[in-house]
Amino acid sequence: MRTLLTDSILAAVLCTAAAAAATAAPVSLSELTAAAAGIELRQGHAHEEASLVGRMRKYRNGDELIAASDVPIVLNLCHNRAHLSLGNHLNAGALLPGLAPTLSTAQRTEAILGIYAMLMSRAGMVLDIAGDQLPLPPAGESVLVRRTRSSLPGDGRYDVTVVHEIGGQVRVKAVRTEAAIDASKAGANAGAHDDVDGAAWLREADPVGTWYEMVVSSAPQEAAVPDGMSMKGWLSPNQAQYASVGEARKASSACTPSHDASVDQPPQAID
Repeated sequence: MRTLLTDSILAAVLCTAAAAAATAAPVSLSELTAAAAGIELRQGHAHEEASLVGRMRKYRNGDELIAASDVPIVLNLCHNRAHLSLGNHLNAGALLPGLAPTLSTAQRTEAILGIYAMLMSRAGMVLDIAGDQLPLPPAGESVLVRRTRSSLPGDGRYDVTVVHEIGGQVRVKAVRTEAAIDASKAGANAGAHDDVDGAAWLREADPVGTWYEMVVSSAPQEAAVPDGMSMKGWLSPNQAQYASVGEARKASSACTPSHDASVDQPPQAID
């Protein structure tokens, strides 16, 4: 009786999943992220809380504001010119590993760029695992698909859950369900990884149970980062500091209609 009951429950779950997949419309994940006002990235293991959290706000004019653990760290203006928050004016030491107040400007810059690179790599990881085309179920429902990374055949399998929330946002979560294997022994596609140290790569591969999640907002993008936003504590690409976003924007050729490089002049540094 217990076996019959278990089989019945399993069959019901499979039927429900099949029905959700059948009603899901294909959607381009890259197009969703390009049009989104906000993207949240999370990484964790099994049922533990996320060990990495990042958020990106995107604007119609190409501005981007990237934060790690709610601490703003990178501001891109007009598709260009990454300004870095050195964290001196924030309680960043407790939120971002490596950003101790005693670090020099160069060390803090290196730490921030490392965190930024990690967040961007996790976004790429979700896109690589899930693939660009995903089934999007009706609002309030979810669908499960199984994927392998096309760019790295030895990386094992992932369960990818796509949740279309009632409010419109889309949640994509990929969970590793299979251990990685030596990339040099990944079968017919191994040739793409002849330059990979398989043993070293395996040591660094995330264990089974590791998950990556991307939450894509359904809200429309705002026009631009407000010009009045303070830039205290931010360092520009030309090593200058600006009082506000508006001032930084005026000093960037990327933000002028003609891309006039003559405006790329650092003002008097602000203490």
